[in-house]
Amino acid sequence: MENLVKAHPPTFSYGVLGCSMYQNSSSIICCVANNDNEFTDCGIIDNSLVFVQKKLPFKEGALNVFKVRKNTGVAYKLSREMVDSEYVGRALMSINQYEK
Repeated sequence: MENLVKAHPPTFSYGVLGCSMYQNSSSIICCVANNDNEFTDCGIIDNSLVFVQKKLPFKEGALNVFKVRKNTGVAYKLSREMVDSEYVGRALMSINQYEK
């Protein structure tokens, strides 16, 4: 954990709180976790913001993100294994929100 903090120290710039020194920020997308509670062991709970690095390849056992089609439109699904849906990228980090 200490290495992650050194590699990507917290930053506050132009009113935005985040982590610095990530490359290719244009390839990072963000989605909101729903209440399926599959990844609470990783700290991803309902309404967590999940940042996804689109340029990272699929990796078995990692938090991979897939785009799935539903009756209500498009949704994103986290999975540690391959899913029969469009691969988007890997979860880079998540942030839990307590206040709106």
